[in-house]
Amino acid sequence: MERDGPCYEEHVRRIKRELADIVDVSFRASPFRTLKTRFLVACSARSGSHLLCESLADHGAAAREAFDAKWIAARCRQWRLRSLEAYCQALIGRLAPNGVFGVKGGIQILAPLELAGELPRHLADWRFVFLKRQDSLKQAISQYIASSSGSYRSSKAPRRILTDDDFDGRKIATMARGRQLINAEWEQFFTAHGVEPHRVDYEDMIVDLPGVVARVTEYLDIHGPPIPARLRPPPFERQATELNSRWEARFKAEGWSIGAI
Repeated sequence: MERDGPCYEEHVRRIKRELADIVDVSFRASPFRTLKTRFLVACSARSGSHLLCESLADHGAAAREAFDAKWIAARCRQWRLRSLEAYCQALIGRLAPNGVFGVKGGIQILAPLELAGELPRHLADWRFVFLKRQDSLKQAISQYIASSSGSYRSSKAPRRILTDDDFDGRKIATMARGRQLINAEWEQFFTAHGVEPHRVDYEDMIVDLPGVVARVTEYLDIHGPPIPARLRPPPFERQATELNSRWEARFKAEGWSIGAI
């Protein structure tokens, strides 16, 4: 059967195979059944998820990229765990002491939940916040600068300082299409399962962060108290500089094109 657009199911199956190479992925029971509140922040890199999740910490939620395969592999080594079930149990114990659990990322974050039996069986128990950045070019430039400098957060010093000589229109266009693909996969998942997520635009969040956060917390039904300092992400500071603006202008002037997924 032919499909229009990207196939999120194939992506999730690939991540399941990747996880199976890291740990035992069998579950005796889902540890997520003990939670009071469960939610996912569906997003792509440089879409403002750090800013949103930092703000949600004031309301009792600690959302992380905890279902990234590299994150899982590193934590299983650190915590000396051999199964995905044990990892999820440890994660809940550390990040959800108040029964509120959140995770953020691309479509790959569904894989552990499917393996645990949460999805699709308990889909109705999960809430989805879909965070997008409407300006794909600005997002891609931010991603390219972060990956090239090694500084994804303001709290981390860059490995090197970039100049205009580091501009690469082709790589920026590729990254922009990659962000579009992630969003398209989420849209496909939502449509396939009849899910209407709570939608948030990065651009709206920058203009009215308190208002956006208030609506998200109302949708998630989380009301605090704030999570402990040890669970909070580093403080957020915008990293965009004049370099971002110059590269945006150059991308357009040189006739590079993003296209659409």
